[in-house]
Amino acid sequence: SRWVRAGCAPHVPWLRLWATLQAYIEELLEEARSNSGCGAIYIGVSLMSMQAIDFAWLSDKGFCFHHYRPPGHGSSLEMEGGSSSSTEGSAELVYYCWPHKDVEDMVPQ
Repeated sequence: SRWVRAGCAPHVPWLRLWATLQAYIEELLEEARSNSGCGAIYIGVSLMSMQAIDFAWLSDKGFCFHHYRPPGHGSSLEMEGGSSSSTEGSAELVYYCWPHKDVEDMVPQ
């Protein structure tokens, strides 16, 4: 599987974020369709950057909602005893796509 996180870097203009994400998605879809061993493609969208994302476009490309990741998930600050206030903006909505038409979707729901 492949993972892409959108909106986790601070101070990135939304138009740039969306254009970059689209380019990565197009490349990942092309790569996955030519390599059936790739698995699923996951996109983690930061709640702080949701307005930058065209969810209809994602849906047209085959992406659907998979799960919610709460603030601080996997945070190294949290593991090191840091403040949870520094991770409050890290919540994400995760979408996935199974790009292989000839192989049954193997992503657990």
